[in-house]
Amino acid sequence: MGKWMNYEEFITEIKKYWDLYDKGLKKQANSFLFKFTAVFKRDVSEMDADRILFRFCQEYIDELKFPDDRLERRHLPFQITELLNSYLKRECAKNKMPQLRWMFEIFGYCYNPHNTEGSEGPYQILERAYVHPQCDPKTVELYFKEQLHFLWWGQHHFSEYCLITRTQFEHIVQTANKILLEKPVKDSLVEEFHYYVKLYQLYFEWEREKEKTFSEVCRINGLNFREAVAYYYSI
Repeated sequence: MGKWMNYEEFITEIKKYWDLYDKGLKKQANSFLFKFTAVFKRDVSEMDADRILFRFCQEYIDELKFPDDRLERRHLPFQITELLNSYLKRECAKNKMPQLRWMFEIFGYCYNPHNTEGSEGPYQILERAYVHPQCDPKTVELYFKEQLHFLWWGQHHFSEYCLITRTQFEHIVQTANKILLEKPVKDSLVEEFHYYVKLYQLYFEWEREKEKTFSEVCRINGLNFREAVAYYYSI
């Protein structure tokens, strides 16, 4: 039989960790949090833990509570992400929203130290969130932004080379266009998408001939493009 805990008790303990950390007492903060999360995992029932962690994700991610001095949200320490990973994996297995989106927002941009071999990747989870009947505008924006990120990454070393193949580019564009047909997307993101499409089209055309520099081709076609500076060292 698990020990009952309410959300206020849980968040009070988390705030104690943050207070210690803010005072520069990192070792004490981590020691405190390891002890607290060990008790939480041992004594709190799964039903109560799920209730508490649902509300924490809701406040931390969607309501942007608990900001620090420099960022909109506080950094989550290892012990908390371990709890969240366990909770969200259970909920994602049940195909629940917004937990699918939360899983991506917490673990989609960084290495997840709690992942096991063969686990579903964050992008695949985001794809599931997008096709979910309860897909929300935030999920749509995240999914569209991922397509923009792929395009940004692929052109990062223009004009020396492209980091994605033409087939990959076409697949990304197809996915982005599908989103635009199905869901509303911010004008600024659509504009960025059209910029990248034009940039890649010019690059693939330029790659065949290379009569001018790629920067010149962009300028002639009215596209604002500045090549990243690359430095090479011989050893």
